[in-house]
Amino acid sequence: MEGLECMEITVCNGTVQSLSIRINGQANNADVTVRVYCRPPSQDNYVDELFFEELRDASKPTAVVFIGDFSLPEINWKHHTAGTTKVRRFLKDLNDNFMEQVLRDPTWKDFLLDLLLVNRVDFMSQVVISHETRWKELHN
Repeated sequence: MEGLECMEITVCNGTVQSLSIRINGQANNADVTVRVYCRPPSQDNYVDELFFEELRDASKPTAVVFIGDFSLPEINWKHHTAGTTKVRRFLKDLNDNFMEQVLRDPTWKDFLLDLLLVNRVDFMSQVVISHETRWKELHN
């Protein structure tokens, strides 16, 4: 399609998957980059660093939307805190790149594992979480 660029990234023997789509000229005539990301719970620091590099690069020229399963149940999104150094670093890198977590309701049991991160809240008017049976099956 005209106005779309797509890039698929697979890192570390397929343990991390990311799909990136750049939509040209959509947010007040600026580009929007949408990245779908799956972070396994056992992801190591090296792969986390690759994610943060991707985040830094993506958020420079465009509006960015990161969506996916980040497997970080220890984050308290209400107070923006975490118990481990690794997860506190994740929160710091989000802040450093002006990324905001938009979802507020649990997406898996009592946890908010699936995140919607944006660097421009102004083009996010309404977010609805679907709790369909199929969605729950994917996370069991």
